[in-house]
Amino acid sequence: MCSYDTSTEKELVSLYTEGDTGALNALLTRIRPYVFNVVIGYIGDWDRSEDYTQDILIKVKLNIDNKKYLPNGNFYSWLMCITKNYVGDDLRHRKRFGIDFFYSIDNCRELDFCPFDEVEEKLHKEWQIDFLRSIIHLLPHNQMEIIQYRYYQELSFKDIADKLNISINTALGRCRYGIRNLKKLYNQYEVT
Repeated sequence: MCSYDTSTEKELVSLYTEGDTGALNALLTRIRPYVFNVVIGYIGDWDRSEDYTQDILIKVKLNIDNKKYLPNGNFYSWLMCITKNYVGDDLRHRKRFGIDFFYSIDNCRELDFCPFDEVEEKLHKEWQIDFLRSIIHLLPHNQMEIIQYRYYQELSFKDIADKLNISINTALGRCRYGIRNLKKLYNQYEVT
């Protein structure tokens, strides 16, 4: 038995095709966070992203079983292609049947013309924004309210204080504590 931690993705695929099922488990465990981050960057919904990630990992296994992965190519480019196609198909399906979703299909098309690294960087930034929007609701209400006014509605601290009938210093303090707590939540829940 070899150490899977030091093996590349191509080596893990090769070991799996030779009959080592532990290599497949190691590969899927390794790529799961990457796939999840890409998917949530597209759709912005945590639960649906987990479901899609599972479906994509099944597709990866089936494609490896059917010899559709050629080890002479970049593994992550191949994985990104499977992921993007799966999510794009779903977005088209949802658009066709009028199902609500965060990103339009135009956002998927826009990604087609970017080099792989730029796409990954763009998706990561979009994912971070969506992730922050999802965890901001875990803050205490008074901190969440101030952060939303300050950063989403771009109100000044004076305007926030007037709107909430509190002092400017209270608004500043709640914002400071809210940002500190948001950073803690981000580090606690972030999928890397």
